[in-house]
Amino acid sequence: MSRKRVLCFGDSNTWGYDPRSLGRYPEDVRWTGRMATALGPAYQVIEEGVNGRTTIYDYKDRFGKNGREYLRPCMDSHFPLDVMFLWLGTNDTKVEFAQSAEQIAAGMEDCVAIALGKQIDRPSPNLKLVVVAPPIVDERHLGSYDKLVGAEPKTRALPALFRAIADRHHSRFFDLTTLVAPSAVDGCHLDPDAHAAIAVAFTAIVRELAPG
Repeated sequence: MSRKRVLCFGDSNTWGYDPRSLGRYPEDVRWTGRMATALGPAYQVIEEGVNGRTTIYDYKDRFGKNGREYLRPCMDSHFPLDVMFLWLGTNDTKVEFAQSAEQIAAGMEDCVAIALGKQIDRPSPNLKLVVVAPPIVDERHLGSYDKLVGAEPKTRALPALFRAIADRHHSRFFDLTTLVAPSAVDGCHLDPDAHAAIAVAFTAIVRELAPG
């Protein structure tokens, strides 16, 4: 039997950004790597995280960060998929984009539609999609990182909006604001214990949605 294929599509907290070293956590620390170990050889966990990724927005001076634009070829490249975690939204709250929580949710819904087959060559027929609301941004710990000023209330509003999107598209929803908090180092990235907790929760979801 072929392995179950699990796509993890997200931003720096899927990539595994370490707020202390400013580098990348090792594979055995990242939630994706931990989940792969827990699931075992019957599953293939595909890491598709990148720093700065948004739902639909382009930076003026950073390229390839628009989630919607990358998602179509990504879905085709990794066909067929059994489970997908779609975790975006934090970067959309940055000052330079000036988007409300509702506008961010609209961008997320565009990505959800693509994940479920809109305008892609090879939609995965049995895909189980998990729409993930990101952890809050804790502005007490942003320090000099002023790009996320004003992000906290937006990230607190996203879970209800993302849940409604998941419901409309008959998908699973998971609210990370109820499970983990951002690191006190920078107020937006995750410490190793948060990665561990996410791995446990998401492993259980994968086993439920796509038994190996």
